[in-house]
Amino acid sequence: MTVDQTHVLILNAVTTYDRKQSTKKYYNHYALALYCATVSKVFRHVENGAELRTAILNCFVGQLANVVLKSVKLDKMTEDEKLGVFPRLAE
Repeated sequence: MTVDQTHVLILNAVTTYDRKQSTKKYYNHYALALYCATVSKVFRHVENGAELRTAILNCFVGQLANVVLKSVKLDKMTEDEKLGVFPRLAE
């Protein structure tokens, strides 16, 4: 899978996630823009040599991290990863 294809898959995943969140009472109308900026940050990490999984875990948290991981056919976060046990990347 190319970087462009991966980028599209992740953008589609965060857009779908945002659409589902939009039906909830305390929906953040600015969330999608923040998600898209975070997707760009993931790919800056990848361009600097980070593995995709590590970049995703450094940029996303919780259920959204699992949604993004699933979109690129990676396993859900492990219990250790939920606790923050994974390589840290420089901002």
